Amino acid sequence: MRTLPPRIQNLTNKVSAVFVPLTVLLALSAFAWVLVIDNDLPAAIFRGLTVALIACPCALGLAAPLATWMTAHRLASRGIIIRSGDALENGGTVRHLYLDKTGTLTSGRFKIESVTTIDETLENPLALAAGLEQASTHPIGDAIRAAADEATTFDEIEPVPGLGVRGSLAGDTYALGRPDFPGQQPLPADTMTPNSRDKTHTIVLWRNEQPVALFGLVEEERPDTEAALNTLRRLGLNLHVLTGDASTQAAAFAQRYHLPVSTALMPDDKRQIIVDRRRETHKPIGFVGDGINDAPALSEADLGIAVHTGSDLAQASGDVILLTDGIAPLSDLFRAARETRRRIYTSLIWAFAYNAVGLTLACMGILSPAYAAIAMIGSSLIIIWNSTRGGSLWLRDEHQLTEEDPPTRSTNLTA
Repeated sequence: MRTLPPRIQNLTNKVSAVFVPLTVLLALSAFAWVLVIDNDLPAAIFRGLTVALIACPCALGLAAPLATWMTAHRLASRGIIIRSGDALENGGTVRHLYLDKTGTLTSGRFKIESVTTIDETLENPLALAAGLEQASTHPIGDAIRAAADEATTFDEIEPVPGLGVRGSLAGDTYALGRPDFPGQQPLPADTMTPNSRDKTHTIVLWRNEQPVALFGLVEEERPDTEAALNTLRRLGLNLHVLTGDASTQAAAFAQRYHLPVSTALMPDDKRQIIVDRRRETHKPIGFVGDGINDAPALSEADLGIAVHTGSDLAQASGDVILLTDGIAPLSDLFRAARETRRRIYTSLIWAFAYNAVGLTLACMGILSPAYAAIAMIGSSLIIIWNSTRGGSLWLRDEHQLTEEDPPTRSTNLTA
């Protein structure tokens, strides 16, 4: 967990910094008042001591960190790692959640369905593609390498985030990636026809800027994605998918899961969408992703959630890491964040009310030092109990609803 404390903890620290000297001043004032008015030194000492004992600044300091750490511990046991102090606080107020598609909502595993050679002089296009993808961490690169019997060794390889990869070999330049790869000649319309079905991704190989081969890949879907998305909707979250896929494949995915989708996005496009949505709503924005392409969006989001199967950069950019496959644990995360936020504010309200009433009674001389000490200990114990009581309230069955989690449909958010 990152050392940066949540904002609510910073606030309580500032309040405590003022509260302690204020309590000392109040105790001295009570002592002086009784001494001057009643001319009774023992009574004045008892009055000042009672005021000092009844005050409970520790309750203010315990409320946020204890609840946060207990929730982080319970979530860790369910494969959800909290890395940022603000993660639970922001998670309790997030209502707009953006999700990457490949590797997040889908399994991230591809298989090559077809290889089409456009230039008949080209030998073994799969070996060339595998050579270009040698250092790739993208699932498509994994699928190409797995399907190839051999990989060509290139003189130079340059990744192009969000688009593909470039390379050079024996004086020729090669590129492998999306059909709209910049600087490369587009495919003829009739060439796209065999691989333009809804679930097929088309990857093109260029040599000297001319298309020479294309590969059709099919992505495996996660069986639990639909149920997980429905649970998030019931929690009142507005869902929106951000993907670098072409509109053809993404539209089919959107229709299947009833989700608004923004397509053909570059890494910075995803980040900018989050910036724009935050500016419009003035609310924290969440993002779930797994790849290098998602790192800018994960860093920009108020709540960045990285999937453990993703790249190291994505995990380093996230406030939360999911150690289990799929997005099913997200419902536990948001329920826990909301419950933790409620507990923190309940504890703070209790602490302020206790100190206000207790200090008033102590200054009036109604309480003795013994009762003040007992009350102070009792107040701290109540805060500890409220912060550490069982987490079963938010670890519920995904179909169980309460008045706080009304059924809602995801609204169509514009990018």
